[in-house]
Amino acid sequence: MRKTILTLEHISLTLEHALVIDDLSLSLREGELYYLIGDRNSGKSALACILRGNIPRNAYEGKLFLGSKDISSLSSRQRETLGLRVLSQKWAFVPGMTIAENLFLGNEIHNVGIVRWNKIFNETQKILEEIQWNISPSLLLKNIPKDKLYLVFLAKGFLNPTHVLVIDEAFALLDMYGENQKRLLSILSTLKARGVAILYFHHKIDAVMEIADRVAILKEGKIIHESDASQTVPENLVYKLLGEVAENPEIPPSVIKKYNLTRREVEIMKLILEGMNARQISETLYISLPTVKTHIYNIYQKTGVKNRLALARLCSLK
Repeated sequence: MRKTILTLEHISLTLEHALVIDDLSLSLREGELYYLIGDRNSGKSALACILRGNIPRNAYEGKLFLGSKDISSLSSRQRETLGLRVLSQKWAFVPGMTIAENLFLGNEIHNVGIVRWNKIFNETQKILEEIQWNISPSLLLKNIPKDKLYLVFLAKGFLNPTHVLVIDEAFALLDMYGENQKRLLSILSTLKARGVAILYFHHKIDAVMEIADRVAILKEGKIIHESDASQTVPENLVYKLLGEVAENPEIPPSVIKKYNLTRREVEIMKLILEGMNARQISETLYISLPTVKTHIYNIYQKTGVKNRLALARLCSLK
């Protein structure tokens, strides 16, 4: 039985008066790829920020464990030192620096306060060989084809130590077909074989599911489905992922009367139930974002619910 390496216990987070993560618990085992699918309002980004250490400890409830160590109060740097790395949607590269310098940026090898560049370049060479990329570690990043930059990003998973690698839509905008797709699957499989646990966030089903061990759906901050990836039918996942979104929802008159909703609140409530966030509602109705946020706050206060799914239940739309 593989050892549990990452544990999230009862994580809850409220942002802008809305419950973004709702009592979420999950665990990852060594060498496991956990495929977590969620739409734009699922809470994926917020969960990634919590894992990275970007959200203050007092802003959320619950605990994070790396192995048996509680890392909830640790900084991003401290978590990386212990082996938890998060690859985000925004790549932090310095074009004028070499592959080696970018790879070890923030993770430099020191000896008595002096950066050991020879060691860094040698370690980079070993990593490049492991991912089968025949390129010099001294090559400047600006001279690398853009469609190959993801390899530098992925190589961070081979830094020592790496026990857990969280991939937050890091490759969502890339053309992951043909050679790039095969390479991505090969590298992730190599990491799994090394015992690295991978938490893979995506908004849709892609080829990575082929090598996943478990697959789950995150919706409204809750995991509403989890299954063995080998026993999962992709079409069923799509249905579960999209099934809660209402098309042209109507708010029952009884709900409007009971909670004394204004015409504008009803209008915004319908768009919330269609899956729009505050910014999209602002752009659709041509009203300011702060005004939309105030209306959303009032809707949640009046109805006593904290997210869209709860609103849907209130209106019996599911």
